Amino acid sequence: MRQCYPYTRMPHGRPTWVLRERGVLIVKCQDEVCANRQRFTHVEIMGACESIGFVAEGLFVVVRQNRPGVS
Repeated sequence: MRQCYPYTRMPHGRPTWVLRERGVLIVKCQDEVCANRQRFTHVEIMGACESIGFVAEGLFVVVRQNRPGVS
């Protein structure tokens, strides 16, 4: 999953995109279950962003109303 998010694989330790100073970065992601193990993708993404200087100021969670498909 991490390979889907460009800031987790930055060349030379810097992001390849430009964000205005004090700009807002909004990331949409989804936690997943793989081989009966919960994987908290949002925590991995937040950690990667914080490691390059971003500050997490909020978290918005949507809980699905139906049952997820089983793979």
